[in-house]
Amino acid sequence: MRVKVSDAYMRHALDHLPEGAVEPSPILKVVLPDDREILYKEIGEVDPSNQNKYSPMAGLLHKYNMLLAMTSINCSSHCRYCYRSDLFNGSSGKEKADIVNVARYAKAYNRHIQEAIDEGEWSSETGTHITETGEPLLPLKEILLSGGDVMTLPNSTVARYLVLMAEAGMKTVRFGSKELAFNPSRFDDSFFSTMDLFHQNYPDVRIELVGHYVHPYELVQPKIDAKGKYLYDCNIEYTVHPEVEAALSRINARRSWFGHHNQFPVIAGVNDQPDIMRLILHLTNKLGMTMHNVYACREVIGNPHFRGDLTIDRQYDLLEAAKIGLSGLENHARLIMSTEQGKMDVLGHKGGKIYLRLNRFVHGRKPENTMVIVDS
Repeated sequence: MRVKVSDAYMRHALDHLPEGAVEPSPILKVVLPDDREILYKEIGEVDPSNQNKYSPMAGLLHKYNMLLAMTSINCSSHCRYCYRSDLFNGSSGKEKADIVNVARYAKAYNRHIQEAIDEGEWSSETGTHITETGEPLLPLKEILLSGGDVMTLPNSTVARYLVLMAEAGMKTVRFGSKELAFNPSRFDDSFFSTMDLFHQNYPDVRIELVGHYVHPYELVQPKIDAKGKYLYDCNIEYTVHPEVEAALSRINARRSWFGHHNQFPVIAGVNDQPDIMRLILHLTNKLGMTMHNVYACREVIGNPHFRGDLTIDRQYDLLEAAKIGLSGLENHARLIMSTEQGKMDVLGHKGGKIYLRLNRFVHGRKPENTMVIVDS
């Protein structure tokens, strides 16, 4: 991954650094290279969770009962822990999606499912029609436009993609993006005019912005204690970066159809402290976002130092400690492991065993037993 840092992110890291801080801004660790990347250049997963197994065409993943399209091979900054670095460097053979072909795939899949639904039976237990063998028939209704970052594309392209997906039957379109932190000026008059026009024409389609804010200082200006150490205290007031606040107010004004979420991985040396994670969970709710998942750090090739000694049980304990003192509206984030078999909830650990539950099933097909117990 070549080094790339946006002007806005550098302003967040440098311009509002409190006088007397004894260390550089911690968010610099997200974007500045480390010589361990060279040390670990051949260690780790090349294709995380064997995603290519679930790729019916270039740039498209169909693992759950939703689609993921890699719409861009560009970001305004490069996170050094990036879990899609294989898309950027070509190591796993992934490519940018042809969105027209993605729309055709979605239509064809749903047409096939509808034919099966017409012959199936309604199940009150699953809330779906089922086949004679008991398999639920789940049409595609949701797509994640990711990459890279879909928000680095021009408004005209984003609008075209939205219309194609709406016409293909999608009822929810997610934008996987970190532009609020990397390039908040992206959320300008032109962008919101484009979104408003789309909503006027497709009022039954929700847009969900899924951000990846891994540290509170990506959103708010840092504070320090008397010794110059950074403070992560939910009981004091932080100032939101002005350009971030301007974008947030316009997003929140549209929240009935334009949702905003946060999800982040546990990253060694960046957010692997309970107070840092607690402040992220607190701010997420306060700033109008819905907290989605906290992800167990993955050892992508070249990046094992971001996992460090953070075993799954340690990551679980960190998140549980972070929830102390938070309200029920703030503390519902789950620790999730992304695996080839699906997304796993980490439920806890005891006696050298880790207890997991499969909570997102491949193509929506729920196995008979969703509990998994592994050695820690």
